[in-house]
Amino acid sequence: MAASTSGQADKKPGASGRVFAITEDHVTKTS
Repeated sequence: MAASTSGQADKKPGASGRVFAITEDHVTKTS
């Protein structure tokens, strides 16, 4: 259970960071 929770917690921030990076890149391109 602990490993599963750790995996989920690791995936969530990773996905958020990825989306944030893409958004930043998009904003830079738009600007």
